Amino acid sequence: AFQLTAQGSISEIYSPPRIVPHAERAGFTPGWSLDLTTNDENGQPYDFSKHECRDKARKLVHKTKPLLLVGSPMCTWFSVLQNLNKKQPNHKEKMKAHLDMTRKLLSGFAQLADAVILRNGHLAFEWPVDNRYWHMPEVVALIGLPLGWTEARATGCAFGLKVVGGDRNGLYMEKHW
Repeated sequence: AFQLTAQGSISEIYSPPRIVPHAERAGFTPGWSLDLTTNDENGQPYDFSKHECRDKARKLVHKTKPLLLVGSPMCTWFSVLQNLNKKQPNHKEKMKAHLDMTRKLLSGFAQLADAVILRNGHLAFEWPVDNRYWHMPEVVALIGLPLGWTEARATGCAFGLKVVGGDRNGLYMEKHW
């Protein structure tokens, strides 16, 4: 495990500003959040399906040298709940298209991760525990690198889903991360 002190920036990719604001309140230098929901200096969203956006992110990592880079690629399509959609029209085609995009995003994260690690920075990768992405060969290879990964688990729900009924009625749904 590593000791993280409030010196250096924390940045996130494939995520709207979620972690960076908390890091700033904890005394870290605010980094950046790059996602389809955030815009570049020209007002264009960071669409990582485009080579120029991935290249821009690479340059930003080299320029800002984040202490910690958090990767949060969208996990929706490989969540357990997607099993409910298997009988929907075009489901296989949609899954293949999403898997292709995810592979592109993972490749982009791996390139940025290399740049962060070369500068003695740290990485975090955030997905729900039960998400099937964890079994993808690209992910297994990434987390198999000798980077000193530490597994951490938490519960929560980004969408504020609440339990209806039972002894947990009204409480936030626990999504294991």
